[in-house]
Amino acid sequence: MKKYKIGVCGNFDLDKGYLNGQVIRSISIVTEIENKLGRNTLCKVDYTQWKKKPIQTFYEFVKLLLYSENVIIFPDLRAIYALVPLGVVLKGVTGTKVYYNVIGGWLPEFLQKHKVIRYWTIKLDGLFVQTRILAEQLRTIGVNKTTIFPNFKRIKVYTEDKLKVDFVKPYPLIFMSRVTERKGIRELVRIVNKLNQDQPRFSLDIYGSIETHFAEQFEKLKKEFTPYIHYKGQVDPLKTSEVMHNYFLHVFPTTYRTEGYPGSILDALSAGTPTLAARWQSYEDVLTENKTGISFAMENWEELEGKLVEIYNKPEIIDGMRINCLKEARNYIPGNVINIMLEKIDGDD
Repeated sequence: MKKYKIGVCGNFDLDKGYLNGQVIRSISIVTEIENKLGRNTLCKVDYTQWKKKPIQTFYEFVKLLLYSENVIIFPDLRAIYALVPLGVVLKGVTGTKVYYNVIGGWLPEFLQKHKVIRYWTIKLDGLFVQTRILAEQLRTIGVNKTTIFPNFKRIKVYTEDKLKVDFVKPYPLIFMSRVTERKGIRELVRIVNKLNQDQPRFSLDIYGSIETHFAEQFEKLKKEFTPYIHYKGQVDPLKTSEVMHNYFLHVFPTTYRTEGYPGSILDALSAGTPTLAARWQSYEDVLTENKTGISFAMENWEELEGKLVEIYNKPEIIDGMRINCLKEARNYIPGNVINIMLEKIDGDD
């Protein structure tokens, strides 16, 4: 028997001042595994130092497979080129089972274009994906060993008696995501400004890490902020629902059609805050139209504006969805969701 039940390799660095879904999701999974199995059963390798310390990182990855019965990798778009082929080669030598926890929804399209990485991915012992749509897309390109493993967070889930319903005009909107062009933030700011021209209908608070390549553009965008729009910085990952709870509506205007299960939507559900979202390809796996969310066609900014006008005129549409959000959030209790992963791994032993 090997020393560790499970080994993990991913980006677990919370100290860089830049939080994203990849880091938060990876840490959440590792934390829940430790809660279930105990810290002594798990070994962890952070691959983010591979450029500065390639030999040491490679050595640590080899040791991870030598000493672990099962290894879960959490590669991002860059690390996939190394971790997947290496994992397959080394599992053949060590006898360790290697699983890939997929974060986001970009993998099917990526593997469609990168046949060599697809070849190695098929040889893994399994993939954990966030939505049914992703599993179906992977199966169409020959990646069949998938398990649906939805997003979760160890955050506060509000009860019905604690729901905030006494919102007044201008109705407070929240954007909580990476702050970058493709998340639709520029258009959202301009739409809110337009709707507030004759009277203040909405306020908008923006939370999230500013992507480096968008920092200069965001500084220019901030010059368009009226007194009703503010950038509020990053949020403690354990306090996201408590922040979301203070807002009338969560707006998610992404232009990434390959989103998986966005963490900010889970934050909103847990807070009882409905979401107005662009219809990405997994939308229906995450939100139920007119029950927990309202959607608009991706990049159809006129439709987004129209939805906001409709919501402003009939705020009861949103208020009637709050209890549904809380009910849905209870499906993602961390201690229950992590069992999906652990039972799959145990079943393969």
